[in-house]
Amino acid sequence: MAKRIITKEEFVIACSGANGPAHVLRNLGLSENGSTRAKIKKLAVLYGVDIPKYTAPQKYKRIEKKCPVCGKLFTVLSGEKREKIVCSHSCSNTYFRSGENNPNYKDGYDGDKAYRKICFDNHQKRCCICGFDYVVEVHHMDCDKNNNNPDNLIPLCPNHHKMFHSRHRQLVSPLIEDYINSNRV
Repeated sequence: MAKRIITKEEFVIACSGANGPAHVLRNLGLSENGSTRAKIKKLAVLYGVDIPKYTAPQKYKRIEKKCPVCGKLFTVLSGEKREKIVCSHSCSNTYFRSGENNPNYKDGYDGDKAYRKICFDNHQKRCCICGFDYVVEVHHMDCDKNNNNPDNLIPLCPNHHKMFHSRHRQLVSPLIEDYINSNRV
């Protein structure tokens, strides 16, 4: 088989629009191996043409975002599965652990103990029956822990709270009803 001669025009056309040496070889109709790569390197020097470097195709577009916490600009890959929302770990803690972005955010309060804050914003922090104020628990009157309406939350000491949820409910229920009637929120 005779050696194929590649002209300068043919080589320039093969290099234009190519993505790396393998693509140049394909455009020239040559197989990819060590000797053909060496051949196109010699031709590039002889004809004064640069062989394009291979650039990997980008799956995601790189964009610039503004951090919602600190306002700093940072770059992310748009559409990526784990696309960043904030610029740093510190801003992430602020953004996701406070306010509406907190998974425990409920009724305008953060955390699991939101009902305690709601109760003590509307009632004194002492048992509504005996006035004990060292340890105060919050009782949901309708026993629905998701109903954090201030009218549904009553401060009780551990003893009276335990009595309400036991067979002694009839002893504390009238006292709680009196408190509710006299202290409408």
